[in-house]
Amino acid sequence: MKSYLFKPILLLVVILSAIPVSAYHFCEANDDGVMIYYNIISEANKTCEVTAMQNRSSWTENDNYTDYVGEVSIPSSANGYTVVRIGDKAFRCCRSLTSVTIPNTVTYIGGYAFRDCSSLTSVIIPDSVVTIGMYAFGYCSSLSSVTIGNSVTTIGGWAFTSCGRLSSIFIPKSVTSIDSNPFCYYTNLESIVVEEGNPVYNSANDCNAIIETATNTLRVGCKNTVIPNTVTTIGDWAFYYCTDLTSIIIPNSVTNIKYSAFDGCSSLTSATIPNSVTTFGWYVFRDCSSLTSVTIPSSVTTIGERVFLNCTSLTSVTSYITDVFETGRNAFYNCPNATLYVPAGLKEAYQSTADWNRLKNIEEIPGISLALACSNQGKVGINNNISFTNKVGEVTVYDGADNTFVFTPDEGSRLDRVLLNGLDVTKSVKNNRLTTVIQGHSSMNVIFTSQGMDVNGDGRVDINDVVTLVNFILGM
Repeated sequence: MKSYLFKPILLLVVILSAIPVSAYHFCEANDDGVMIYYNIISEANKTCEVTAMQNRSSWTENDNYTDYVGEVSIPSSANGYTVVRIGDKAFRCCRSLTSVTIPNTVTYIGGYAFRDCSSLTSVIIPDSVVTIGMYAFGYCSSLSSVTIGNSVTTIGGWAFTSCGRLSSIFIPKSVTSIDSNPFCYYTNLESIVVEEGNPVYNSANDCNAIIETATNTLRVGCKNTVIPNTVTTIGDWAFYYCTDLTSIIIPNSVTNIKYSAFDGCSSLTSATIPNSVTTFGWYVFRDCSSLTSVTIPSSVTTIGERVFLNCTSLTSVTSYITDVFETGRNAFYNCPNATLYVPAGLKEAYQSTADWNRLKNIEEIPGISLALACSNQGKVGINNNISFTNKVGEVTVYDGADNTFVFTPDEGSRLDRVLLNGLDVTKSVKNNRLTTVIQGHSSMNVIFTSQGMDVNGDGRVDINDVVTLVNFILGM
Protein backbone atom coordinates (compact mmCIF):
# COMPACT_ATOMS: atom_id res chain seq x y z
CA MET A 1 0.00 0.00 0.00
CA LYS A 2 1.14 3.50 -0.80
CA SER A 3 1.07 6.25 1.78
CA TYR A 4 1.22 9.98 1.13
CA LEU A 5 1.98 12.55 3.83
CA PHE A 6 0.51 15.99 3.31
CA LYS A 7 3.36 18.52 3.78
CA PRO A 8 2.61 22.10 2.69
CA ILE A 9 5.55 23.81 0.99
CA LEU A 10 5.94 27.53 1.31
CA LEU A 11 6.93 28.00 -2.34
CA LEU A 12 3.66 26.46 -3.50
CA VAL A 13 1.34 28.63 -1.40
CA VAL A 14 0.34 30.81 -4.35
CA ILE A 15 -0.35 27.79 -6.56
CA LEU A 16 -2.21 25.86 -3.88
CA SER A 17 -4.40 28.82 -2.96
CA ALA A 18 -6.59 28.00 -5.95
CA ILE A 19 -7.05 24.39 -4.82
CA PRO A 20 -9.68 23.40 -2.19
CA VAL A 21 -8.21 23.20 1.31
CA SER A 22 -7.23 19.66 2.24
CA ALA A 23 -9.04 18.09 5.19
CA TYR A 24 -6.59 15.25 5.84
CA HIS A 25 -3.17 14.58 7.32
CA PHE A 26 -2.31 11.62 5.13
CA CYS A 27 -3.90 9.23 2.67
CA GLU A 28 -3.34 5.59 1.85
CA ALA A 29 -4.86 3.10 -0.58
CA ASN A 30 -6.68 0.11 0.92
CA ASP A 31 -6.25 -3.46 -0.31
CA ASP A 32 -8.71 -2.76 -3.14
CA GLY A 33 -6.71 0.22 -4.30
CA VAL A 34 -9.27 2.75 -3.04
CA MET A 35 -7.61 5.88 -1.66
CA ILE A 36 -8.78 6.71 1.87
CA TYR A 37 -8.00 9.91 3.72
CA TYR A 38 -7.12 10.16 7.41
CA ASN A 39 -6.58 12.61 10.25
CA ILE A 40 -4.22 11.78 13.09
CA ILE A 41 -5.96 11.78 16.47
CA SER A 42 -3.08 10.88 18.76
CA GLU A 43 0.58 10.42 17.99
CA ALA A 44 1.13 8.90 21.42
CA ASN A 45 -1.58 6.28 20.93
CA LYS A 46 -1.06 6.00 17.20
CA THR A 47 -4.76 6.47 16.40
CA CYS A 48 -6.47 8.11 13.45
CA GLU A 49 -9.89 8.76 11.92
CA VAL A 50 -11.25 8.52 8.40
CA THR A 51 -11.93 11.93 6.91
CA ALA A 52 -12.66 13.53 3.55
CA MET A 53 -10.26 14.65 0.87
CA GLN A 54 -11.73 18.15 0.92
CA ASN A 55 -13.12 20.28 3.71
CA ARG A 56 -16.92 19.80 3.94
CA SER A 57 -17.61 22.70 6.31
CA SER A 58 -19.86 24.35 3.72
CA TRP A 59 -22.17 22.48 1.38
CA THR A 60 -25.26 22.71 -0.77
CA GLU A 61 -28.00 20.19 -1.45
CA ASN A 62 -26.52 19.62 -4.89
CA ASP A 63 -23.03 18.70 -3.70
CA ASN A 64 -21.77 15.37 -5.03
CA TYR A 65 -18.31 14.45 -3.80
CA THR A 66 -16.37 11.73 -5.61
CA ASP A 67 -13.53 11.00 -3.20
CA TYR A 68 -15.48 7.89 -2.10
CA VAL A 69 -17.50 6.01 -4.74
CA GLY A 70 -18.77 2.45 -5.17
CA GLU A 71 -17.72 -0.06 -2.53
CA VAL A 72 -15.34 1.18 0.17
CA SER A 73 -13.71 -1.08 2.74
CA ILE A 74 -12.09 0.81 5.59
CA PRO A 75 -8.99 -0.96 6.94
CA SER A 76 -8.39 -1.35 10.68
CA SER A 77 -5.02 0.42 10.40
CA ALA A 78 -3.22 2.78 8.04
CA ASN A 79 0.34 4.04 7.94
CA GLY A 80 0.98 2.60 11.42
CA TYR A 81 -2.13 4.18 12.98
CA THR A 82 -5.19 2.30 14.28
CA VAL A 83 -8.45 3.53 12.73
CA VAL A 84 -10.75 4.28 15.69
CA ARG A 85 -13.18 6.85 14.29
CA ILE A 86 -15.10 7.82 11.20
CA GLY A 87 -14.85 11.59 11.38
CA ASP A 88 -17.63 14.14 11.15
CA LYS A 89 -18.81 14.58 7.54
CA ALA A 90 -16.20 12.11 6.29
CA PHE A 91 -18.47 10.63 3.59
CA ARG A 92 -21.05 13.38 3.42
CA CYS A 93 -22.66 13.83 -0.02
CA CYS A 94 -20.71 10.93 -1.55
CA ARG A 95 -23.79 10.13 -3.58
CA SER A 96 -22.15 7.31 -5.55
CA LEU A 97 -21.05 5.39 -2.44
CA THR A 98 -22.93 2.07 -2.57
CA SER A 99 -21.47 0.18 0.39
CA VAL A 100 -19.04 0.65 3.25
CA THR A 101 -17.29 -1.87 5.46
CA ILE A 102 -16.45 -0.55 8.92
CA PRO A 103 -13.69 -2.36 10.84
CA ASN A 104 -14.20 -3.51 14.43
CA THR A 105 -11.56 -1.07 15.63
CA VAL A 106 -13.92 1.89 15.10
CA THR A 107 -15.69 3.13 18.24
CA TYR A 108 -17.23 6.36 16.96
CA ILE A 109 -19.20 7.32 13.85
CA GLY A 110 -19.24 11.10 13.63
CA GLY A 111 -22.03 13.53 13.04
CA TYR A 112 -23.15 13.81 9.39
CA ALA A 113 -20.59 11.09 8.57
CA PHE A 114 -22.71 9.50 5.81
CA ARG A 115 -25.42 12.10 5.40
CA ASP A 116 -26.82 12.33 1.85
CA CYS A 117 -25.09 9.15 0.69
CA SER A 118 -28.13 8.49 -1.44
CA SER A 119 -26.85 5.27 -3.06
CA LEU A 120 -25.87 3.54 0.19
CA THR A 121 -28.18 0.54 0.57
CA SER A 122 -27.07 -1.23 3.74
CA VAL A 123 -24.70 -0.82 6.65
CA ILE A 124 -23.45 -3.07 9.41
CA ILE A 125 -22.29 -1.14 12.45
CA PRO A 126 -19.79 -3.39 14.22
CA ASP A 127 -19.90 -4.31 17.90
CA SER A 128 -16.94 -2.04 18.60
CA VAL A 129 -18.92 1.15 17.90
CA VAL A 130 -20.17 2.99 20.98
CA THR A 131 -21.53 6.24 19.51
CA ILE A 132 -23.48 7.08 16.36
CA GLY A 133 -23.45 10.85 15.87
CA MET A 134 -26.29 13.14 14.89
CA TYR A 135 -27.42 12.90 11.26
CA ALA A 136 -24.79 10.17 10.79
CA PHE A 137 -26.90 8.38 8.16
CA GLY A 138 -29.51 11.08 7.59
CA TYR A 139 -31.06 11.35 4.13
CA CYS A 140 -29.57 8.06 2.95
CA SER A 141 -32.63 7.55 0.79
CA SER A 142 -31.65 4.07 -0.49
CA LEU A 143 -30.73 2.66 2.91
CA SER A 144 -32.94 -0.38 3.49
CA SER A 145 -30.95 -2.38 6.05
CA VAL A 146 -29.16 -1.31 9.23
CA THR A 147 -27.57 -3.53 11.85
CA ILE A 148 -26.72 -1.71 15.06
CA GLY A 149 -23.88 -3.36 16.99
CA ASN A 150 -24.45 -4.55 20.53
CA SER A 151 -21.99 -2.09 22.09
CA VAL A 152 -23.71 1.07 20.85
CA THR A 153 -24.81 3.19 23.80
CA THR A 154 -25.69 6.48 22.10
CA ILE A 155 -27.69 7.25 18.97
CA GLY A 156 -27.63 10.93 18.07
CA GLY A 157 -30.57 13.03 17.02
CA TRP A 158 -31.85 12.51 13.47
CA ALA A 159 -29.18 9.82 12.95
CA PHE A 160 -31.35 7.94 10.41
CA THR A 161 -33.76 10.70 9.46
CA SER A 162 -35.40 10.48 6.03
CA CYS A 163 -34.18 6.95 5.34
CA GLY A 164 -37.34 6.21 3.40
CA ARG A 165 -36.60 2.57 2.55
CA LEU A 166 -35.77 1.50 6.09
CA SER A 167 -38.70 -0.70 7.19
CA SER A 168 -37.45 -2.18 10.47
CA ILE A 169 -35.05 -1.32 13.24
CA PHE A 170 -33.70 -3.34 16.18
CA ILE A 171 -32.36 -1.45 19.19
CA PRO A 172 -29.93 -3.57 21.22
CA LYS A 173 -30.04 -3.54 25.00
CA SER A 174 -26.75 -1.63 25.10
CA VAL A 175 -28.43 1.57 23.85
CA THR A 176 -29.10 3.87 26.79
CA SER A 177 -29.22 7.31 25.13
CA ILE A 178 -31.40 8.29 22.18
CA ASP A 179 -31.45 11.97 21.25
CA SER A 180 -34.66 13.37 19.74
CA ASN A 181 -36.14 10.94 17.19
CA PRO A 182 -33.34 9.40 15.11
CA PHE A 183 -35.76 7.62 12.74
CA CYS A 184 -38.23 10.36 11.80
CA TYR A 185 -39.09 12.38 8.70
CA TYR A 186 -40.43 10.60 5.61
CA THR A 187 -39.53 7.15 6.85
CA ASN A 188 -41.38 3.93 6.11
CA LEU A 189 -40.76 2.12 9.38
CA GLU A 190 -43.13 -0.76 10.06
CA SER A 191 -41.33 -2.52 12.89
CA ILE A 192 -39.45 -1.13 15.90
CA VAL A 193 -38.09 -3.56 18.46
CA VAL A 194 -36.10 -2.83 21.61
CA GLU A 195 -34.18 -5.83 22.86
CA GLU A 196 -35.45 -7.27 26.13
CA GLY A 197 -33.27 -6.37 29.07
CA ASN A 198 -32.60 -2.82 27.92
CA PRO A 199 -32.35 -0.80 31.18
CA VAL A 200 -33.69 2.47 29.69
CA TYR A 201 -36.06 1.68 26.81
CA ASN A 202 -38.69 -0.91 25.96
CA SER A 203 -41.19 -1.96 23.29
CA ALA A 204 -43.87 -3.23 25.64
CA ASN A 205 -46.45 -5.63 24.21
CA ASP A 206 -44.84 -5.55 20.75
CA CYS A 207 -46.07 -1.97 20.39
CA ASN A 208 -43.66 -1.05 17.53
CA ALA A 209 -42.31 1.94 19.41
CA ILE A 210 -39.45 3.02 21.63
CA ILE A 211 -40.67 3.88 25.12
CA GLU A 212 -38.53 5.46 27.82
CA THR A 213 -39.22 3.21 30.78
CA ALA A 214 -38.54 5.59 33.68
CA THR A 215 -40.81 8.35 32.37
CA ASN A 216 -43.33 6.26 30.40
CA THR A 217 -42.64 8.51 27.42
CA LEU A 218 -43.13 7.24 23.88
CA ARG A 219 -39.99 8.52 22.13
CA VAL A 220 -40.21 6.94 18.66
CA GLY A 221 -43.28 5.65 16.85
CA CYS A 222 -44.10 4.36 13.37
CA LYS A 223 -47.14 3.69 11.21
CA ASN A 224 -47.85 0.39 13.02
CA THR A 225 -47.48 1.70 16.56
CA VAL A 226 -50.09 0.68 19.13
CA ILE A 227 -49.61 2.96 22.11
CA PRO A 228 -49.63 0.90 25.35
CA ASN A 229 -51.84 2.06 28.21
CA THR A 230 -48.74 2.56 30.36
CA VAL A 231 -47.60 5.57 28.32
CA THR A 232 -48.21 8.94 29.97
CA THR A 233 -46.39 11.22 27.50
CA ILE A 234 -46.03 11.24 23.73
CA GLY A 235 -42.62 12.82 23.30
CA ASP A 236 -41.19 15.51 21.05
CA TRP A 237 -41.16 14.47 17.38
CA ALA A 238 -42.43 10.97 18.27
CA PHE A 239 -44.26 10.55 14.93
CA TYR A 240 -42.67 13.50 13.11
CA TYR A 241 -43.49 13.30 9.39
CA CYS A 242 -44.65 9.70 9.68
CA THR A 243 -46.49 10.17 6.41
CA ASP A 244 -47.94 6.63 6.29
CA LEU A 245 -49.71 6.94 9.65
CA THR A 246 -53.46 6.99 8.98
CA SER A 247 -54.99 6.78 12.46
CA ILE A 248 -53.92 6.59 16.08
CA ILE A 249 -55.69 5.71 19.32
CA ILE A 250 -54.23 7.49 22.32
CA PRO A 251 -54.96 5.57 25.54
CA ASN A 252 -56.44 7.30 28.58
CA SER A 253 -53.14 6.98 30.43
CA VAL A 254 -51.68 9.81 28.32
CA THR A 255 -51.71 13.28 29.86
CA ASN A 256 -49.20 15.18 27.72
CA ILE A 257 -48.67 15.33 23.95
CA LYS A 258 -45.44 17.21 23.33
CA TYR A 259 -43.78 19.35 20.67
CA SER A 260 -44.40 18.27 17.05
CA ALA A 261 -45.53 14.80 18.15
CA PHE A 262 -47.67 14.25 15.01
CA ASP A 263 -46.30 17.14 12.98
CA GLY A 264 -46.38 16.42 9.24
CA CYS A 265 -48.43 13.20 9.46
CA SER A 266 -50.10 14.05 6.17
CA SER A 267 -52.13 10.81 5.90
CA LEU A 268 -53.55 11.00 9.42
CA THR A 269 -57.33 11.26 9.13
CA SER A 270 -58.35 10.60 12.72
CA ALA A 271 -56.87 10.77 16.19
CA THR A 272 -58.75 9.62 19.28
CA ILE A 273 -57.87 11.93 22.16
CA PRO A 274 -58.95 10.74 25.62
CA ASN A 275 -60.17 12.79 28.56
CA SER A 276 -56.88 12.21 30.36
CA VAL A 277 -54.94 14.60 28.11
CA THR A 278 -54.26 18.00 29.70
CA THR A 279 -51.54 19.49 27.50
CA PHE A 280 -50.92 19.95 23.79
CA GLY A 281 -47.42 21.19 23.01
CA TRP A 282 -46.49 23.38 20.06
CA TYR A 283 -47.06 22.08 16.50
CA VAL A 284 -48.65 18.80 17.66
CA PHE A 285 -50.80 18.32 14.53
CA ARG A 286 -49.23 20.89 12.22
CA ASP A 287 -49.43 20.01 8.50
CA CYS A 288 -51.77 17.06 9.14
CA SER A 289 -53.45 17.93 5.86
CA SER A 290 -55.81 14.90 5.84
CA LEU A 291 -57.16 15.38 9.37
CA THR A 292 -60.90 16.03 9.03
CA SER A 293 -62.14 16.21 12.61
CA VAL A 294 -60.79 16.47 16.13
CA THR A 295 -62.40 16.39 19.56
CA ILE A 296 -60.74 18.29 22.40
CA PRO A 297 -61.81 16.86 25.78
CA SER A 298 -62.73 18.93 28.81
CA SER A 299 -59.54 17.83 30.59
CA VAL A 300 -57.30 19.96 28.34
CA THR A 301 -55.87 23.05 30.06
CA THR A 302 -53.04 24.02 27.68
CA ILE A 303 -52.89 24.26 23.88
CA GLY A 304 -49.57 25.43 22.45
CA GLU A 305 -48.76 27.51 19.41
CA ARG A 306 -49.65 26.37 15.89
CA VAL A 307 -51.10 23.07 17.08
CA PHE A 308 -53.42 22.67 14.08
CA LEU A 309 -51.53 24.92 11.67
CA ASN A 310 -52.26 24.07 8.01
CA CYS A 311 -54.81 21.35 8.78
CA THR A 312 -56.56 22.33 5.57
CA SER A 313 -59.03 19.40 5.51
CA LEU A 314 -60.24 20.01 9.05
CA THR A 315 -64.01 20.55 8.96
CA SER A 316 -65.02 19.86 12.56
CA VAL A 317 -63.37 20.89 15.84
CA THR A 318 -65.39 19.89 18.89
CA SER A 319 -64.30 21.36 22.21
CA TYR A 320 -65.78 20.23 25.52
CA ILE A 321 -63.70 22.77 27.45
CA THR A 322 -66.01 24.78 29.71
CA ASP A 323 -63.39 26.99 31.35
CA VAL A 324 -62.40 28.74 28.13
CA PHE A 325 -58.73 29.79 27.95
CA GLU A 326 -56.53 31.47 25.36
CA THR A 327 -54.63 29.01 23.17
CA GLY A 328 -51.12 29.44 21.83
CA ARG A 329 -50.63 31.80 18.90
CA ASN A 330 -52.02 30.66 15.53
CA ALA A 331 -53.30 27.38 16.95
CA PHE A 332 -55.90 27.18 14.16
CA TYR A 333 -54.13 29.16 11.46
CA ASN A 334 -55.01 28.10 7.89
CA CYS A 335 -57.88 25.81 8.81
CA PRO A 336 -60.25 27.48 6.36
CA ASN A 337 -63.10 24.96 6.44
CA ALA A 338 -63.34 24.14 10.14
CA THR A 339 -66.46 24.66 12.24
CA LEU A 340 -65.95 24.88 16.00
CA TYR A 341 -68.57 23.12 18.14
CA VAL A 342 -68.67 24.23 21.79
CA PRO A 343 -70.75 23.46 24.89
CA ALA A 344 -74.16 25.06 25.17
CA GLY A 345 -74.05 28.63 26.46
CA LEU A 346 -70.34 29.18 25.69
CA LYS A 347 -70.41 30.42 22.10
CA GLU A 348 -69.80 34.03 23.14
CA ALA A 349 -66.87 33.04 25.37
CA TYR A 350 -65.18 31.21 22.52
CA GLN A 351 -65.89 34.07 20.10
CA SER A 352 -64.03 36.48 22.37
CA THR A 353 -61.00 34.26 23.03
CA ALA A 354 -57.93 33.75 20.84
CA ASP A 355 -57.06 31.60 18.99
CA TRP A 356 -60.49 29.91 19.07
CA ASN A 357 -62.05 32.93 17.40
CA ARG A 358 -59.91 32.42 14.32
CA LEU A 359 -62.55 29.78 13.49
CA LYS A 360 -65.31 32.09 12.34
CA ASN A 361 -68.08 29.49 12.30
CA ILE A 362 -68.81 28.58 15.93
CA GLU A 363 -71.86 26.56 16.90
CA GLU A 364 -73.15 25.32 20.24
CA ILE A 365 -73.62 21.61 20.92
CA PRO A 366 -77.17 20.84 22.08
CA GLY A 367 -77.09 19.61 25.67
CA ILE A 368 -78.94 16.47 26.78
CA SER A 369 -80.33 16.06 30.27
CA LEU A 370 -79.58 12.73 31.91
CA ALA A 371 -81.03 11.64 35.25
CA LEU A 372 -78.62 9.22 36.84
CA ALA A 373 -78.95 7.13 39.99
CA CYS A 374 -76.29 4.95 41.53
CA SER A 375 -76.52 2.45 44.38
CA ASN A 376 -74.28 2.78 47.41
CA GLN A 377 -72.00 -0.06 46.36
CA GLY A 378 -70.03 1.90 43.79
CA LYS A 379 -69.82 5.01 41.63
CA VAL A 380 -70.26 6.12 38.04
CA GLY A 381 -67.97 8.53 36.22
CA ILE A 382 -69.08 10.31 33.04
CA ASN A 383 -66.40 11.43 30.59
CA ASN A 384 -63.86 11.26 33.41
CA ASN A 385 -65.06 14.41 35.13
CA ILE A 386 -68.35 13.67 36.95
CA SER A 387 -68.90 10.99 39.58
CA PHE A 388 -72.08 9.89 41.32
CA THR A 389 -72.30 7.75 44.44
CA ASN A 390 -75.62 6.73 46.02
CA LYS A 391 -77.60 9.70 44.69
CA VAL A 392 -79.91 10.78 41.95
CA GLY A 393 -78.51 13.63 39.91
CA GLU A 394 -79.09 15.45 36.67
CA VAL A 395 -76.14 16.01 34.35
CA THR A 396 -75.64 17.41 30.87
CA VAL A 397 -73.87 15.42 28.19
CA TYR A 398 -73.62 16.44 24.56
CA ASP A 399 -75.57 15.33 21.55
CA GLY A 400 -73.55 13.21 19.13
CA ALA A 401 -70.70 12.67 21.57
CA ASP A 402 -69.26 9.31 22.51
CA ASN A 403 -70.15 9.49 26.19
CA THR A 404 -67.98 7.21 28.29
CA PHE A 405 -69.50 5.84 31.50
CA VAL A 406 -67.11 4.16 33.91
CA PHE A 407 -68.67 1.89 36.54
CA THR A 408 -66.50 1.31 39.60
CA PRO A 409 -67.71 -1.18 42.26
CA ASP A 410 -66.59 -0.65 45.84
CA GLU A 411 -64.35 -3.28 47.39
CA GLY A 412 -66.33 -6.42 48.05
CA SER A 413 -69.10 -5.50 45.60
CA ARG A 414 -69.79 -6.07 41.94
CA LEU A 415 -71.64 -4.42 39.07
CA ASP A 416 -75.01 -6.16 38.89
CA ARG A 417 -77.21 -4.26 36.44
CA VAL A 418 -77.30 -1.14 34.26
CA LEU A 419 -80.72 0.10 33.15
CA LEU A 420 -81.03 2.77 30.44
CA ASN A 421 -84.59 4.03 30.09
CA GLY A 422 -85.73 0.81 31.73
CA LEU A 423 -83.80 -1.46 29.36
CA ASP A 424 -81.12 -3.74 30.73
CA VAL A 425 -77.87 -2.83 28.94
CA THR A 426 -75.49 -4.61 31.31
CA LYS A 427 -74.21 -6.86 28.54
CA SER A 428 -72.87 -3.77 26.75
CA VAL A 429 -70.56 -2.98 29.67
CA LYS A 430 -67.00 -4.17 29.04
CA ASN A 431 -64.28 -3.74 31.64
CA ASN A 432 -66.50 -1.32 33.57
CA ARG A 433 -66.80 1.00 30.54
CA LEU A 434 -69.79 1.84 28.39
CA THR A 435 -69.46 4.16 25.41
CA THR A 436 -72.79 5.18 23.94
CA VAL A 437 -74.77 8.00 22.39
CA ILE A 438 -77.87 8.58 24.51
CA GLN A 439 -81.19 10.23 23.73
CA GLY A 440 -82.53 13.36 25.38
CA HIS A 441 -84.51 13.15 28.65
CA SER A 442 -82.95 9.78 29.40
CA SER A 443 -82.46 8.10 32.77
CA MET A 444 -79.88 5.61 33.91
CA ASN A 445 -79.87 3.35 36.95
CA VAL A 446 -76.69 1.56 37.99
CA ILE A 447 -76.94 -1.21 40.55
CA PHE A 448 -73.96 -2.51 42.45
CA THR A 449 -74.42 -5.36 44.90
CA SER A 450 -72.16 -6.78 47.55
CA GLN A 451 -70.83 -10.25 47.03
CA GLY A 452 -73.12 -11.38 49.87
CA MET A 453 -76.14 -9.48 48.46
CA ASP A 454 -76.13 -7.06 51.40
CA VAL A 455 -77.38 -4.25 49.19
CA ASN A 456 -78.07 -1.66 51.87
CA GLY A 457 -74.83 -2.34 53.70
CA ASP A 458 -76.39 -3.03 57.13
CA GLY A 459 -74.50 -6.29 57.60
CA ARG A 460 -77.57 -8.48 57.00
CA VAL A 461 -79.16 -10.06 53.93
CA ASP A 462 -82.92 -9.68 54.39
CA ILE A 463 -86.10 -8.15 52.93
CA ASN A 464 -84.68 -4.68 53.44
CA ASP A 465 -82.12 -5.39 50.72
CA VAL A 466 -84.91 -6.24 48.29
CA VAL A 467 -86.73 -3.02 49.23
CA THR A 468 -83.54 -1.04 48.65
CA LEU A 469 -83.15 -2.48 45.19
CA VAL A 470 -86.79 -1.81 44.26
CA ASN A 471 -86.66 1.75 45.52
CA PHE A 472 -83.43 2.35 43.65
CA ILE A 473 -84.80 1.06 40.38
CA LEU A 474 -87.84 3.29 40.81
CA GLY A 475 -85.57 6.26 41.56
CA MET A 476 -86.99 6.65 45.12
